[in-house]
Amino acid sequence: VSQMQGLIDRLTDASMAIRSDDSNPNGTENDVGNINNFLLKSDAIVKEFLSAVDQHRQRVHRIGNKTSGKRKAGEMRGASSGDSIHNEVSLMYFDALHKQCLQVDQLLEQYSSRFEEGQDGIILSEDLSQVTFCYYDEKNRSHDLVGILPKNFPLSNPNWICDLPCDFDPKWMRNTGQNSGLVSVVKHFIDSISLYQCLWDEMDDIDGNVWVLEPSLPARRSCCERRVALRSGLSIQFTIDPENARSVPLTMRFIGSSNDVGDLRNAYKKYMASDERILDDEDTWSEALSIRENMKRCFGFPLPSPETTEKDDFIVECGICYAHRIANDEGEESVIPSVTCPNTSCARSYHDSCLLEWLQSLPGAKASFGRIFGSCPYCCDSISVKVVGNF
Repeated sequence: VSQMQGLIDRLTDASMAIRSDDSNPNGTENDVGNINNFLLKSDAIVKEFLSAVDQHRQRVHRIGNKTSGKRKAGEMRGASSGDSIHNEVSLMYFDALHKQCLQVDQLLEQYSSRFEEGQDGIILSEDLSQVTFCYYDEKNRSHDLVGILPKNFPLSNPNWICDLPCDFDPKWMRNTGQNSGLVSVVKHFIDSISLYQCLWDEMDDIDGNVWVLEPSLPARRSCCERRVALRSGLSIQFTIDPENARSVPLTMRFIGSSNDVGDLRNAYKKYMASDERILDDEDTWSEALSIRENMKRCFGFPLPSPETTEKDDFIVECGICYAHRIANDEGEESVIPSVTCPNTSCARSYHDSCLLEWLQSLPGAKASFGRIFGSCPYCCDSISVKVVGNF
């Protein structure tokens, strides 16, 4: 209806341009020219409108096939299994899902940078209990928003799952307006994504130009932490502020032998000096530069790049299990050695879990302030690791 009204308004404006020239003394010649211009404009306007109508028709057909086909499949499975939950998708549930998916489909077509390439913006589960919205931001990074629909949808808010560095808990507006329900949630999701473009630009710059040891790439978009190699046996682990990505990292940990770590830590402290009056501009952190460029200025050398080095140069095996990467306690993310013997003549590296298990087996090991202290398996010098669980 709004597009039809827009068509009428534009045709009216075009016809008014002819009437405004009725008093022109050139007479018939100008009239013919004005009429031709009017016909050309009218033809373009009508073609644009017909194209919009055709796109809407295709959208209705596409979403209709998704919802109706899967509704029937769900009812057939429910009938055969006797499952009352799937036995029938209520009319209110189905109609609300169908209409709101149409609105979201139009929204994604308007905003998503890859929608025009045929990317499917909406994915429905077979029983219509889950919907996934696929959005591509201005840098063609993909973002998925998964909604677990309640049985009384659209009266209650679905459970939302997404990969953002912040909590995502949108307000549910259950009326049937243009900006309610799924549409309002997806708009909230798109707005949230726009807030973290700088963060993901920094993360992409780091992931593409330095050797990232942890986490395994590609990493989740919600992960603001990276551990990157500086040289063999030496690395840094830092956390970027998601709200101000180019500011000083929230945390900075140096991993390696005592001598190497001490020199880097002193350089970092100097670079972070609070009294900027006594320092040159190149001696202080600058938010005009990327995280990677600031670290290059801070440490006095560029971070090792995949273009100039091999990752094998920075792979360190655990001195206990002799593996580089193992599963963490949850069995999901893999971890690499992160504890180094402080004895520079030894400098063996260990996984936290391997060293913890080793120290717990020693009769003389002692626990204090959340750490367990004992001796290195190789040189017998003192070494410690953070305690996980009870000791």
